[in-house]
Amino acid sequence: MDKIPEQFEVLNNILKGREVFSNVGAVVSTSTLTRFMTAKDDNTQKQLAWGVMTDSRSVMRIHLRDFRPQVATLLSIGRKDLANMVTQDYLDAYADGLNVYIHDLSRITLASRETTPLSRTRKQNQNKI
Repeated sequence: MDKIPEQFEVLNNILKGREVFSNVGAVVSTSTLTRFMTAKDDNTQKQLAWGVMTDSRSVMRIHLRDFRPQVATLLSIGRKDLANMVTQDYLDAYADGLNVYIHDLSRITLASRETTPLSRTRKQNQNKI
């Protein structure tokens, strides 16, 4: 049953998506590991394989393997430089968007702490003291 979606690209994309995200998490503080490349997991339909890890300096590293048709075409005609530029641009745009999201989320969280009154539970616990 697991192989059925592979035979129908639209069904496969709906059920399994076209991307693989693999997260190593944070490495130990003594690790020298600075990159993690993942592999496509279940079929040939996957177009992007993301490897995510946090290095020993608490810096999140995101690596991308790009299997999109345009990248394959560029590689096949000897334009590895252009294929790398297309992939790097996609990765940079993703990282920029993620950084904006995290910044906005942090700003919203800080603002809500400043404007939200104490919860009932905290008020009740303070009254008991």
